Amino acid sequence: MKKKLFYGWILMVVTFVTMGLVNYLGVSSFGLFVAPVVKTMGISATAFLVCATMNSLGGMLGGAIGGKLLDKYGLKLSGTVASILLAAAFIGLSLAKTLPVFYVCYFVIGFSSIATGTIFINKFAAKWFDKYRGTVSGICAAGQSTFTVLLASVFAKDIQAAGYSHTYRIIAYILAGVAVANLLFMKNDPSDVGQYPDGGDASSGEKKAMQLTGMTAKEAMKTSAFWLIVIGFGVLNIASLGVIQTYNAHFQSVGYPAVIAAISATTYGVAGIVARVLWGRIADKVNYKFATAIGGVIFIAAVLYLSFVKSAVSNTPLYIFGILFALGNGYIWALMVKFVGNNFGTRAFGQLNGYIMTAMMAGAMLGSPIAGAIFDKTGSYSTAYLLFGAIAAVATVMMVAAKKPKS
Repeated sequence: MKKKLFYGWILMVVTFVTMGLVNYLGVSSFGLFVAPVVKTMGISATAFLVCATMNSLGGMLGGAIGGKLLDKYGLKLSGTVASILLAAAFIGLSLAKTLPVFYVCYFVIGFSSIATGTIFINKFAAKWFDKYRGTVSGICAAGQSTFTVLLASVFAKDIQAAGYSHTYRIIAYILAGVAVANLLFMKNDPSDVGQYPDGGDASSGEKKAMQLTGMTAKEAMKTSAFWLIVIGFGVLNIASLGVIQTYNAHFQSVGYPAVIAAISATTYGVAGIVARVLWGRIADKVNYKFATAIGGVIFIAAVLYLSFVKSAVSNTPLYIFGILFALGNGYIWALMVKFVGNNFGTRAFGQLNGYIMTAMMAGAMLGSPIAGAIFDKTGSYSTAYLLFGAIAAVATVMMVAAKKPKS
């Protein structure tokens, strides 16, 4: 008898597309709109960049309660509602004429994208897979890098040709499509289609169903491992976002023209696709703490290398940094699922992932201001990158030091 195709593999493709779009459009596309909105509305960049702060604040709230909502209402309903909220917020941006409307819309975008996005990916991987959980999480996380490469230049050209309001509407239509796809295809659990995690057939009794086991959120929060992991990821994101949001400006500050400096971003995006899939596979094959240590070393090496790029001698540093940083930064998302599952189980998986995302969004609010303040004082980002390397080292030690709690 021919074995039935495991529906989880179909959902992996769906999640790669839908959550890749949510992560890119809700989190990473912001930078495209800064210059055109500032110019068209005649406002200061500082005033508009408050939108980034509102986005992060929304993300903190989304991380805090999004995982709990996923645990309570499931993947289908939570993902669909969040995508509708995202689409509505981008429609609001397309109609916005005053800054308060921008602030409210970006708060909603931050909340909705973080409440789904990575938390959704990790919850899906935990519900549908056991043996391949890390691999699937890494593949789905690569969607963000994939759509960054595919859509960034397309949207930039559309903004130039038709205006930012038109591009905001296009994004809203795409996210409405995400809501429809999630509603049509997503299933909350393998039992919904008569299967077990990793592809066992429920009717044949091939495998026992995976039970939600482990600690409740309250139990996990009483352990030292929880705080080491949550704070570790939060501290690491200070360095991660601090570098991501400034490395292009750093290359320009040392003499690279803007068009040439963008090579680093393209390289980072393409290498990031491979890196996230690779780290997902590594997470399933080797000890996740060992993988974290290796990833941390590569991350630190990339940041330190960036700090020593002080002149535009050739384009080689752009490629080296893009590849190194993609490899070093890519492990963060693939291994989050392992830290939660291996230490605390799957009972409160979404909620615990949400707490980590809340800490990471809090860290995200600190990276750029730290780098900016150092640049304003010294005229260079190099000292900031040395600091970020030290911060990453502390974060890596914290996460690796976390001991699995006793049941």
